[in-house]
Amino acid sequence: MDKKESLLKIWADICTCDKCKKIIPHINNRVFGEGNVSSPIVIVGEAPGDEEDQAAKPFVGTAGKILNEILDRARIKRHRIMIINALKCRPTKGLDNKDNRTPNWGEIQNCQPFLRRQLEILQPKVIVPMGKVAVGALFNKNPSSFALKDFEGMAQKGTMAWCVPTYHPAYVAHRGNDPKLIEKIAKHITKAKEMTRAE
Repeated sequence: MDKKESLLKIWADICTCDKCKKIIPHINNRVFGEGNVSSPIVIVGEAPGDEEDQAAKPFVGTAGKILNEILDRARIKRHRIMIINALKCRPTKGLDNKDNRTPNWGEIQNCQPFLRRQLEILQPKVIVPMGKVAVGALFNKNPSSFALKDFEGMAQKGTMAWCVPTYHPAYVAHRGNDPKLIEKIAKHITKAKEMTRAE
């Protein structure tokens, strides 16, 4: 069975998952990921936002535009890497308030097996987790227990591959599209790219 067939089996399981009772009733789509399944780099985002939930694709909204700029600076073509999320469904504040919210630790843990299975099949050389939720999911740490600034840009040995944690593009948007922050994230991704060539 090739990678695409194996990933389709995971997708089928994701589509029938109903563990997150506060999330599932309010979603339009589950977001599996997209890109090159043979890429040595996999970017792991946090969770879908409104536009991702509508399109069933990762990073298509404002954060997606910022990610594209970051990848351009790192001289990486988006279609040549794989992009997935730690959570496959969009957490909202409820039926009457559909604003995005940060997933809780239980919700992150519910999706960890899917993330792990995806990465086991993709077998990247380097993973770039973007944001605390993604870092927490990969290292099995509650995001409330650490500060991302203590890990950003530092190569970390994970159970399946080296990881280079960095900030999420949505954080850049909240900081007014700070060009220095965009450049910092681009350097982190460039570092990940260089690590794939070091072997």
